[in-house]
Amino acid sequence: EDRLDVESLNNIYVRTDKGEMAPVGEFVELEKVYSSDVLNRFNLYNAISVQGTAAPGYSSGDAIQAIREVADQVLPKGYGYEFDGITREEAQTTSNTLIIFGICLLFIYLILSALYESYLIPFAVILAVPCGLMGSFLFAKAMGLENNIYLQTGIIMLIGLLSKTAILITEYAADRRRAG
Repeated sequence: EDRLDVESLNNIYVRTDKGEMAPVGEFVELEKVYSSDVLNRFNLYNAISVQGTAAPGYSSGDAIQAIREVADQVLPKGYGYEFDGITREEAQTTSNTLIIFGICLLFIYLILSALYESYLIPFAVILAVPCGLMGSFLFAKAMGLENNIYLQTGIIMLIGLLSKTAILITEYAADRRRAG
């Protein structure tokens, strides 16, 4: 009840450095301002939180890219944006995807080269996958399918089947070649 109005500050006493009691009103001057009850911060900066989802037919990666483009055009100097939560993780890992993909492709090539004892035969196996994937993406686009978890799971299974088939055909061709 002592904090309900400005005049009540004279009813609240604090001890001074000399040990005497003095009303708080002697040390502070209150000015009434209107502001937010809570001040949100992110990485020690004042912040606001904006939440949203991608529109139907668009992926979260498309939404992240659109937010970046709009923010770069609209935000004035001195203002910035950061992603938080799972979107932050997705935005950070997207740039590493191509590097990881390249390293995986190199290891697959090296393993197949060791298996076939040839530097050319692994290309037959490796090139079978993009050809099959191109057909699956064209089919998905022609049928109007969304790029969701079911399509992505099917594509992963298709990569496995394409690789297996290409390896079996290459093995069969190598056996026939050795037989004459």
